[in-house]
Amino acid sequence: MTNILTSLDLTPLVPETYAEYRPLIQEAMGFFLARLPAGRQREIFAAQLRLPGSAGLIERLFRVLQACPSLHKLGQVLAHEQALLPELRDRLQSLESMPPLTAMAELAPIIRRELGHRADIRLASAPLAEASVAAVIPFSWQPPDGGSAESGVLKVLKPGVAGKLEEELEVWSELGGFLEERCRAHRLPGLQYKDTLDRMRQLLSREVRLDLEQIHLARAAADYAEARGLIIPELLPLCTPRITAMQRIYGRPATRVTDLSLEVRHRLAGLLVDSLIAKPLWNQAEKALFHADPHAGNLLITPELGLAVLDWSLMAELNLHQRRNLLRILLSALAQDQAGMCRAMEELSVRTVPEEALRDIMARGLRTVRQGAFPGFSWLIDLLDRAVTEAGLAFPEEMILFRKALYSLSGVIEDLLPGFSIDQTLLRSSGRHLLQSWAQPAVRPDVFPSLRGPLYGTDLVQLWLEAPLIGLRYWNGLCRDAFGLPPGTAYD
Repeated sequence: MTNILTSLDLTPLVPETYAEYRPLIQEAMGFFLARLPAGRQREIFAAQLRLPGSAGLIERLFRVLQACPSLHKLGQVLAHEQALLPELRDRLQSLESMPPLTAMAELAPIIRRELGHRADIRLASAPLAEASVAAVIPFSWQPPDGGSAESGVLKVLKPGVAGKLEEELEVWSELGGFLEERCRAHRLPGLQYKDTLDRMRQLLSREVRLDLEQIHLARAAADYAEARGLIIPELLPLCTPRITAMQRIYGRPATRVTDLSLEVRHRLAGLLVDSLIAKPLWNQAEKALFHADPHAGNLLITPELGLAVLDWSLMAELNLHQRRNLLRILLSALAQDQAGMCRAMEELSVRTVPEEALRDIMARGLRTVRQGAFPGFSWLIDLLDRAVTEAGLAFPEEMILFRKALYSLSGVIEDLLPGFSIDQTLLRSSGRHLLQSWAQPAVRPDVFPSLRGPLYGTDLVQLWLEAPLIGLRYWNGLCRDAFGLPPGTAYD
């Protein structure tokens, strides 16, 4: 049975860009499935047998992902990867909000156990949708103040899902070491799989903590209270640790937009960038929350063409120090300041890395800027990725989640409006935040002029003072490029 499950050849689905990783991906899937409990393997095997003999590889893979909450989540993350086959992307995107598979007869006992037999609640006859760990059930509710009946939804953990996720995350704890060993065997870059997967295990375990999601929803509602066009579901006073009761929001996934005008799609893409990327980066608080799972199923376009952000079970915070160093990397790139970039990168890492390897990556990043690349969103993400894969940089879990969120959002935005410039929107947003900061009094002694938040006035003053040197750095860099000279020559 295990041999049949692990014999699914996934290599044809891996894009050519990642061809060298095909054997590793195949081995990782086999390792994961072979270490699940026998009962889970039988369940997955039975689902394969129910498929017609003509079922293709994509459909068979889909059924495996559907049966495993952690793989289901991975499929959602990859659902908007532009390099994947279109038919695979379409199937993965159906994981973002599936038709319900769990019967109401299985969910109703959980609801009765949590809420009791309440006369003021009327449940729908069937769930509305289903995701990796929970089903969503519409209901109507009579508020105790005697007002008119309200509609809402109950997000209910699926029977047995917590145990399934726990089993899978135990396998993940072994998978990291296996991947590192197989990378050496295949002579692939030695990524820190074990540390990364251990941190992701901790984060994914929160998926079944609906009590945490309720806290996150309340915080998000307060944080985005003044965001025009952005909607956070309102919590209803019926929540328990296994059930989140909230306002029902009608809408469609943010990528189903073929009937919308370019103007509307452009506004929605800008709202995504401004609210879910720029706002966390420019937040003036010590800690800034961000939505860590913004796939299309969690982003709904309402009939009024607003944008609702659902499912706050995965939420994280970037502290001021982290946000400031991300912005310092960009400023240092504009100033062609390799040493400044290295310092900011080292401040972000939780592991000391070889200085020479980090300097080389920063030097190559600066070369792309001299060759015309703008040091913006895409450039920064590529630089961070290379610092991890080539220099062994290790980020804390909140930075890993932020990278995951950016990856998901960029795919959603590309599907929403192909060619949309995230960098241009971030620049406009940056200008607004800078003006707001200048207009407010300083609240920290190290802020000069009166800027607060992740970018201090001293950062801009330093950039201005170094202006005469920046041209020289560009010129020296161009000379190195022209003559093929490495960093550290007389041209530095």
